[in-house]
Amino acid sequence: MYELSKLKAKDFAQVQIKNQAKIVEQYGSKLDPVKAYHLIKSKTKGFTIPHKLAKVADRMMVELLQKNGIQTASKPTVPDPTTSKKEETLRLQEQERARSLDLLQLELELMNKTPKT
Repeated sequence: MYELSKLKAKDFAQVQIKNQAKIVEQYGSKLDPVKAYHLIKSKTKGFTIPHKLAKVADRMMVELLQKNGIQTASKPTVPDPTTSKKEETLRLQEQERARSLDLLQLELELMNKTPKT
């Protein structure tokens, strides 16, 4: 049911989160993958209760591990045919925000490297 059920909290300890400053600006606190893992685990009673948002978070957490080069038991995510359009829209919006943040960071790096006249 949940890919996270095959993982341990320590798997998330080594995850590096890019753009923490932007996350703090938008949400008021840093993203801590270990805390997120424990929150999902507690809300789903040890990954045993189905919960729509927890399933979305589960998929995103596994993607986060994969992006950080941490092996998981799952294959790269493929949209689940049972996923509702709303869940898919949320996932796509999150990916779009992540790409926007990456582009913003790249622009800032380029601006800092440009010689000042």
